[in-house]
Amino acid sequence: MADTHEFNNYPLWIADYNDELGPLPGGWSNWLFWQYTDRGSIPGIDGGTDINHYGGTPESLRALARW
Repeated sequence: MADTHEFNNYPLWIADYNDELGPLPGGWSNWLFWQYTDRGSIPGIDGGTDINHYGGTPESLRALARW
């Protein structure tokens, strides 16, 4: 993203496949979703799949989903 600040008014969903999340791009101070692997295991899904941490509350996730 070349450290642009064009998008930092939007929630950040970042992919960083490390044990710890590195520096955030473009002026973001926090993330909403952190995709930390693409080799996760989920029952019912054959092969590796993306796994994410969610950085918000259950209420904010419902609001995000407009549920």
